[in-house]
Amino acid sequence: MACVIAAVDLPDMAGVHLARNIKSDPRFAGIRVLLLTTLPHHVASANDPASQGIDAQVIKPLRFAHLREALLRTFNPKAPPAGGKRPRSEVLSLMPALSGRILVAEDNVINQRL
Repeated sequence: MACVIAAVDLPDMAGVHLARNIKSDPRFAGIRVLLLTTLPHHVASANDPASQGIDAQVIKPLRFAHLREALLRTFNPKAPPAGGKRPRSEVLSLMPALSGRILVAEDNVINQRL
């Protein structure tokens, strides 16, 4: 499984368009798309992000717990909703076994260092 995490406000293309382009190509249709947004439901034109090709959204500023929960829900939609912070053991039990590589593409020099 693969996941693209992108900002809604990309320089060359809106994150929503990126999500639609990914999902419309049969070679990439299985890739999950998680968008970082400044406002909740910013990208949900019809209050349905899935119709835009978006599997999850996380509101910036990014918090690790929110990103972890969004990734969990992205890779395991049947996971029960969080009633607060999940213990790490619960997250690991709900998350499918993942392995692979991480590609980070960042244009901001400060974020590249982080």
